[in-house]
Amino acid sequence: MWNPWKIAKYSLFMWRDASRHNHYDYEATVDATVALYGEMLFPSNIRTTKKIKRLDDGMALINGDGRFSLEWQEGEYIPLLCDEHYLGSLSPNTVGAHYKTLISNWSLQELYSRRFENTVKKYKQAGPVVKFISKKLLKGKSDLNEARANMSRHIFLAHDFWHILFRYPTTPLGEACVQGITHQFLEHTGPWYLSHFVALRECWIYKSWGPWMAVREAHKLGSAVPDEFYMLDFKELLESDIEDVRAKYNIGGNSKYWSFAKDKEPRNDVIHPEYRDQIVDGLVASEI
Repeated sequence: MWNPWKIAKYSLFMWRDASRHNHYDYEATVDATVALYGEMLFPSNIRTTKKIKRLDDGMALINGDGRFSLEWQEGEYIPLLCDEHYLGSLSPNTVGAHYKTLISNWSLQELYSRRFENTVKKYKQAGPVVKFISKKLLKGKSDLNEARANMSRHIFLAHDFWHILFRYPTTPLGEACVQGITHQFLEHTGPWYLSHFVALRECWIYKSWGPWMAVREAHKLGSAVPDEFYMLDFKELLESDIEDVRAKYNIGGNSKYWSFAKDKEPRNDVIHPEYRDQIVDGLVASEI
């Protein structure tokens, strides 16, 4: 951990990865992101675990119990999110309809399998330091690497819902903004670093401070949302009006992002094509 040469190596890779068009089309990018997180794991893993332990259902998430269990996620939740007929039947104003708009270009099942078959195996290879911290922090009830795997699955399944609810497309800058939101939940150094690093890269590319302002706005929006939101699994919200969900969880508008992106990164894959969004409509109506 905190190997400066490795951090520089992965950072350079991410800097040169500016031509990538979305967060799912390049496997090497995901690997570099996970590797960066790993280099910055300590002491973020302690801070993150302490925070989640304090939350309602926090220990269920750490231990992978109930709706956070591998069995429920793979047996019930993921099949529902992959049900194109069901999602396609939902009204354009619903969370589920927006989700289908985003995920329609990929196979969630394939992405999930590709991401976790190898990653979870790596997490479960606990070294002596991890075992010591686990014993002190979790009182021997769970392994810190197992907890990390459980939290990673939850974040992976929530990630695209954060995209649609916060209105961040799957562009490089949109992904940086969602990394900022992820940091507000986990208080982990990795997402904080990556969100600002990509923002600086985009500032360099476009010769504008717009990306930096957009990412700072994302951090602010994420901090205004109650922790309860980050623990959601979204099954019960698929048929809910998306504006009702945003209002319930205090999700504000990302006007700084769209003010920049309407000219530079106009793609919009997080809003249903038949839905007129109250924030985006006036800025990039022609792109929806």
